[in-house]
This record gives sequence, structure tokens and C-alpha cells, in this order.
Amino acid sequence: MKALRRNLFYAGLVAGPLAWGATFQTAYSLVSAECGNGSSYSLATTVAGVLIAVAGAGASWSARGAFDVKGPRYFMATIASAAGGLFAIVILLQMAAAFIFEGCEL
Repeated sequence: MKALRRNLFYAGLVAGPLAWGATFQTAYSLVSAECGNGSSYSLATTVAGVLIAVAGAGASWSARGAFDVKGPRYFMATIASAAGGLFAIVILLQMAAAFIFEGCEL
């Protein structure tokens, strides 16, 4: 189990941007489907993206325990966990626009 944790130190750095990109593209392509019918595809997409970004950040954070405190992989795991959390916040802020606009403005 410790070997698996050692290999996940960069997960937040990969999962965060990938989740943001996938959420952005998927929500943008579903705008026309949401126009006028009251569905919440964007909300479901956002929740999935946030969960992926947070899972990557959590994996990076848990990988920190497998390394020396002053080592480069410990630093990378810390940065990756912060990046995953930051991308989760970015996805949530992007979703805030869905509460302002209804999707029919295009």
C-alpha cells in the first residue's frame, strides 16, 4: 500500500486540470440542451469534476506521508495537492456563472 501511495504524489497535479478541462467542455456543450427545459446537467458535471479534483488532491496529500519532509517528492506532493484543491475551487467558481445565466443567452 505504501508503494501505491508513493506513486500517487503527482495525482492532484494531473487530476485537477483534467477535471477542469472536461467539466468546462462538457458543461459548455450541454448549454443548448439545458435551455428552456430546466435540466441540471451542468450541476451534475460540476459535482463530478469537483469530486475528481478533490480525489486527486487527496491522493497527493496522502502520498506526502511516504516521503522525507525535506525531499523533492514531498514538496511535489504538497504542490500537487494544493493545485488539485485550487482547480476544485476554479470548477466551483465556474459553476457560479450557471446560477447567474440560464443558458439561453447564447
